[in-house]
Amino acid sequence: LNTKLERKAELEQLNELEYLDIGKNNLMELPESLGNLSHLQTLKIWENNISCLPNSFKNLQNLQILDIQGNKFEQIPPLLFSLVSLEKLYLIHNDIQELPVDITQLRSLKNFSFGSYNMTNIPYTISLIPNLVRLYVVCHDSNALPHNIDQLSSLTWMDLYVDNFSTLPKSFGRLPKLETLSIDSMKGAHLARELIHLPSLQMMYLTGEIANVLCHGFPRDRITYQVIIELEQKGVGLYIP
Repeated sequence: LNTKLERKAELEQLNELEYLDIGKNNLMELPESLGNLSHLQTLKIWENNISCLPNSFKNLQNLQILDIQGNKFEQIPPLLFSLVSLEKLYLIHNDIQELPVDITQLRSLKNFSFGSYNMTNIPYTISLIPNLVRLYVVCHDSNALPHNIDQLSSLTWMDLYVDNFSTLPKSFGRLPKLETLSIDSMKGAHLARELIHLPSLQMMYLTGEIANVLCHGFPRDRITYQVIIELEQKGVGLYIP
């Protein structure tokens, strides 16, 4: 593919297409004819140079999976909020800082990824997505998570990638259904006490700096030591690769 899909016929001939992956093709924009793919269920345009979507995108009413991570978006295209069938939306590593309340219109959304390592504050609206089951967050510091995070009452799995793991909001320990937690930190070699309050936690995956410390024996940090002991007593599995 070239930096622009210029020929309308290229897509019109594929009107029965259900899966399209045009990731990592140095694309600058998408054609209006993309909206003719009314049967499309999965669209992956990851790691291109796209900053907006064509108006016809709203016609993709059967779209269930959309991967636009690693592009040049500065805001979530409002067109996405009309995609009532969307179940998985991957937005990480764009320039998006705001998460409009319209995100709550995506009532079918189950999997969502958001943020980047330079993000210092995760918008509170992420906690308003009504039926979210898995959340993948990238941010500068673990304390960037919103204080209403416990409103994600259906969340069972969270992947947390942070530049620095420091503290967690107290509400994190009140996530009622969180069963699996993955933490990857470049810096920060301790765990927060909020983890032991998670009522449904079954498995925790640790990678990055905290994993490096634990691989060399029990940590010197007293709170981290207590958290690990209490998690093991509760039967929570700890996986350190």
